[in-house]
Amino acid sequence: MKKILIVGFGGMGKAHLNSLKFIEKKLEILIFDRFLNMRELIKNTEEFKSKSKHKIIIKKIIPKKENIFLLIEATYSNTRYSNLKYILKNNKVENILLEKMIFSKESSFRHFERNFQNNIINTYVNVWSKSLFKMLDLDKKKLKNVSISVTVPKGDLITNIIHFIYLFILMTKNKSLSFNTKKLDKKYFSSKRNGFHEISGKIEISNSRGSIILKTRKKINSHIITIQTEKEKLRVNITRDGNIHITNYQKNTFTNNKFPYSSIITKKLVNDLLKRKKSNILPKYDNLNLVSIQILNKIKETYGKKILFT
Repeated sequence: MKKILIVGFGGMGKAHLNSLKFIEKKLEILIFDRFLNMRELIKNTEEFKSKSKHKIIIKKIIPKKENIFLLIEATYSNTRYSNLKYILKNNKVENILLEKMIFSKESSFRHFERNFQNNIINTYVNVWSKSLFKMLDLDKKKLKNVSISVTVPKGDLITNIIHFIYLFILMTKNKSLSFNTKKLDKKYFSSKRNGFHEISGKIEISNSRGSIILKTRKKINSHIITIQTEKEKLRVNITRDGNIHITNYQKNTFTNNKFPYSSIITKKLVNDLLKRKKSNILPKYDNLNLVSIQILNKIKETYGKKILFT
């Protein structure tokens, strides 16, 4: 029986677990969260146990000497590297799924790359840009002069920025980015996650093939995206209830689908890994490490080293 270890059982950890109930092959799922007691963990997994054939084991400490098929590291960016270091040194791990922004310090990227090179090839990052890019159904031969505008609710900018920047990279096939942060608001503020921060205002990123503007707005409940290429214009609305509406003005089409959040993507990732030992549903670590570092450093350059984001 394949073992999956979920470290961190907040909102993301629960979303990953709920996705796993749709896996046909029986799994052994280990769950650890240093901030939740056993009673809370048992309560939070009761519904899953009643509807799933998988075996759930709640751990009081991080496991050792286990053969782990997939490690899902769903904690925060400031503790992620220390967790990974301990787990990878004390267990055999085949595949890893990390949350964005991956790490909170550039040094953690360097340590991970230097100390765990063999694990990087099978490390995925929970960024849904590839799924969104596929859903847009753009004419890939005519992706020139790309212009993207993204509006998100205030409080959602940092936590979502990598999704949209990587979408821009996929569209332009160019990772050489320039950042303009002059129109960001001067002060950061506390995010909805205790101890972490968010920013507001407008940031522009560009390369030789186009630009993307990300901005915040109060009193909206969805992510609104407009995309202009050489031949097409689209409007995309991603709602908080998990739906996506796409209008393509040139093709005169309107589509409405479920958005590929973790509750959908994790299932596809695990099925791919079980069948083929690889997956294209999510980007790998080495597709996102450099741009993540660039975003990290640019935000800290603008606001100072004390800003902390997940």
